[in-house]
Amino acid sequence: MIKPGYTRVSEILSQWNQYAGIEKSIIERKACIGIAVHEAIVGFQDNIHMHLNEEAQGYYESFLKWYNTNNYPMTSVGRLYCDLLKITGEIDALIKIGNEWCIVDWKTASTINVKQWNLQGQFYHYLMCANKKEISSIFYFVQLKKDGSIPTVEVFEANKTIMNVCMSAYVCYKYLNQVDSKSQDDSKCSQHD
Repeated sequence: MIKPGYTRVSEILSQWNQYAGIEKSIIERKACIGIAVHEAIVGFQDNIHMHLNEEAQGYYESFLKWYNTNNYPMTSVGRLYCDLLKITGEIDALIKIGNEWCIVDWKTASTINVKQWNLQGQFYHYLMCANKKEISSIFYFVQLKKDGSIPTVEVFEANKTIMNVCMSAYVCYKYLNQVDSKSQDDSKCSQHD
């Protein structure tokens, strides 16, 4: 459950619908697969084995190949909030590389979206810092493979330029989704015509 009045990072980024033109049932099915895979990875972190359907199993096997190859210490973060911007995001996990904890996000998408993932990671980095959590400026997006093969890993680094883009996206989202009292008055007038 998300606190009332907070906007999810995914909502801010959804203003650029990358799935326009894709059948709704396909998007819903892929979302269910993604949720199942994420839950199985959380279960893995807690030493709980979860049964997955055939569609999700390959992605989980891809995660296991990545994990067994790297064997990074891993921990959960959960949902974080920023009271200043009233935004929230749920970070998939942190992995420890050397002496630093790094954000990692699991993806089950069939295509890589470098710009969108960079913005998402930057927002997550911001949320970690806003919550006074020690975190590396490097973050990872791991594109799990449906066939269970080794995933593709995209590496990003938090920086001021991308944070400025995130803030622009945030401002646009707030502007486009705010309730405008003038337009409410106009719509009331048109109802009486």
